[in-house]
Amino acid sequence: MTTARSHLGACEIDGVLYAVGGFAGGANLFTSVEAYDPETDTWTTRSPMPTPVMDPGVGVVAGRLYVVGGAAAGGVPLAAVQSYDPATDLWSLETDLPSARYGLGCVVVNGILYAVGGENGSGKLATVDAFDRATATWSSRTPMPTPRSRLGTAAVHGRALAVGGSPGNGTYTSIVEAYDPATDAWTTQTSMPTARNLMGVAAMNGRLHVVGGYNSGGGPLTIVEAYDFASDSWTTEIAMPTARYGLACAVVDDTLYAVGGTIDDASNHFATVEALTTCIEPCGEWITRAAMPTARSHLGACEIDGVLYAVGGFAGGANLFTTVETYDPATDTWTTRSPMPTPCMDPGVAVVDGILYVVGGAASGGVPIATVQAYDPATDLWSLETDLPSARYGLGCAVVNGILYAVGGENGSGKLATLDAYDRSVGTWTSRSSMPTPRSRLGAATLHGLVYSVGGSPGNGTYTANLEAYDPATDSWTTLASMPTPRNLMGVGVIDGQLHVVGGYNSASGPLATAEVYAAASNSWVTELAMTTARYGLACAAVDGTLYAVGGTIDDATTHFAAVEAYTPCNEGCGQWTDLGFALAGTAGEPQLLGSGSLEANSSGRLQLSSARPSTTAFMIVGLSQLNAPFKNGVLVPLPFLVLPIGTSPSGTVSLPFVFPAGVPTGFEFFLQTWIPDAQAVKSFAASNAIRGLTP
Repeated sequence: MTTARSHLGACEIDGVLYAVGGFAGGANLFTSVEAYDPETDTWTTRSPMPTPVMDPGVGVVAGRLYVVGGAAAGGVPLAAVQSYDPATDLWSLETDLPSARYGLGCVVVNGILYAVGGENGSGKLATVDAFDRATATWSSRTPMPTPRSRLGTAAVHGRALAVGGSPGNGTYTSIVEAYDPATDAWTTQTSMPTARNLMGVAAMNGRLHVVGGYNSGGGPLTIVEAYDFASDSWTTEIAMPTARYGLACAVVDDTLYAVGGTIDDASNHFATVEALTTCIEPCGEWITRAAMPTARSHLGACEIDGVLYAVGGFAGGANLFTTVETYDPATDTWTTRSPMPTPCMDPGVAVVDGILYVVGGAASGGVPIATVQAYDPATDLWSLETDLPSARYGLGCAVVNGILYAVGGENGSGKLATLDAYDRSVGTWTSRSSMPTPRSRLGAATLHGLVYSVGGSPGNGTYTANLEAYDPATDSWTTLASMPTPRNLMGVGVIDGQLHVVGGYNSASGPLATAEVYAAASNSWVTELAMTTARYGLACAAVDGTLYAVGGTIDDATTHFAAVEAYTPCNEGCGQWTDLGFALAGTAGEPQLLGSGSLEANSSGRLQLSSARPSTTAFMIVGLSQLNAPFKNGVLVPLPFLVLPIGTSPSGTVSLPFVFPAGVPTGFEFFLQTWIPDAQAVKSFAASNAIRGLTP
């Protein structure tokens, strides 16, 4: 950062990290706002806040940054709520908090901003207030079970998590409590391993990450711990290089950034920025997940608070759907929600302020409609919004700074270049500069504050590979590098700051399984691993760093899919673990070997064996090349280089932590497999699957 400081706030908006406010000792409080672009590794100074603060709550609603409460000079608590619009670089004042406080946490669920805990100069608070931007009002919610200040908060799977903090009398807590806005109720979760306050907190890849902080036993901390809500469990991650508290954290494109902080409050304040990228397992392959209850194509999909929504669609003839089904990756299960008022296929779908919008589409017989249907997950209710200016289907939708853009499509007479912008706060549509290439059944997505339009049908039975980007700040379009494969009716999603295009159709190849990825920084495309199932008319959405491809068809007439496939890119700097299969069953079924963690030098990871024979000696086979030789009626995958005896637990498991050595070259591969003496297995041996490690 340009400005060294602690007790600041941080957040992410459209691929950019914002650092706001803070403190550098004494009465030295800041109004400073600085923006970090990971693509260029550069900082830019933006307009300062009206009021200097330290220890505020920070949240983002509809592309606006909210700085809530905080402390003025001398530790005086504030009720001021300051909001910033990145598009205009302007600040405004919103409705004050009901009561002044600092050291609070802020978290956004379904477009509602929740201010949690803090202190008011007289004591620690359990207060929870909810701000609805649409009405500019605060309302009281059920208090937190544990009053505390200088806690951490983040949203994970539709819950607001409150972690750690100071409950008073110089103590530090490790308590974790989860708030469910749907029930207005709190539950107590498994405590964090390390009690602390003034830490950085952010949600990444569906897990809560807690970074640094302070406690009386350890002083300033480097400790990083991650919480998995699905299993209600904690793991220890790689420690930060720099011990500090009063830092702030934000996640940009599945990388966690820790900014600023201090070690003593009096004089040592940091401009330091450190970044953590974690590996999600398995990565680099398509995995089959639980199928949708309803087979369909030409549907829409989106993500809200860690849940995937699949809406509308078609299954041949006049069979159009109002169906809405939600998928929870944490449990691999689907749930049916309230149906849409109007059935449609080929709509545009997007999310604004936690509200799902289904825009236009086609009714039975391919009749274009202008209807805009809006769904609130918190109430499971639908409402009708202002119609599109003109009826169309096969359009794309994307959201930038809380404005919904509807691009392209067709109206029954021809393909369209139309771009309309919808402002939910006033319920009006406005025309914007038309797309250079008229087309329908295109893909649309938001990437780094721009609206991207890719592929589609420009007419006369043709398919385009064109990629064009719209900048709302200048109301102008730019033509970019074309996609390798022309297509329409594909799935599109954004992961790690890259545009993923999956499946679709063209006349040369028919239904496609092809997956291609666009990097804006280099204006270039790469081909990734193809889907298992070729299909078009599918929909895609990214949830916690994983791209989900749902539904689709191969012929429109009869074959419509409920299939769901999931793809997680392997993050750069992590290395890659690949499951090669070849397990041989024993007493407890097929033993499962899993490699996790980074394959960077001096980074921590773990090998985990499960479903092995209990309380016995197993043998870890390590190879530097792949053998794939028959052995004991199974397949021995590694060419043995080392054979390491390991003891299984009474439950038939092994957990082996490791630190990956330095000096291993890039692209180095190795192979692991475990063989277990087991009288109930074929030839008295069971074998785990083999795994391959590949260094970054």
